[in-house]
Amino acid sequence: MALLTWVESYSLMLHCQVGVGDDVYVFGGKEVPRRRALDIAYKLDLNTGKWRALPARLPTARNGPFCGLAEKQGKPYIVVAGGWNGTDLDSVDILDLGTLQWSQGASIVGTHLTAH
Repeated sequence: MALLTWVESYSLMLHCQVGVGDDVYVFGGKEVPRRRALDIAYKLDLNTGKWRALPARLPTARNGPFCGLAEKQGKPYIVVAGGWNGTDLDSVDILDLGTLQWSQGASIVGTHLTAH
């Protein structure tokens, strides 16, 4: 495997990641030491060891989100939800893995919807 090289200079924490086949997707998080929520969206190709930014950033900057892989009518989607960016978030961003376009899902109900 090639050396893994990150594409931006972040000290990153409180992000979420999802494995899909030979790829790992990374979303959001918190930049240290500035403590700001991030809107990053990257893919790591495990075959080449290379990172690349997705064409569209995460629509909502969020640290501590939770994410997962879903399928609808045979099409894969990644759901990124909750987290914090100065306030608790109840929003849901959905990435269509076929088009790499984001859409907004229905808000989630609850408080303190962070993954940390």
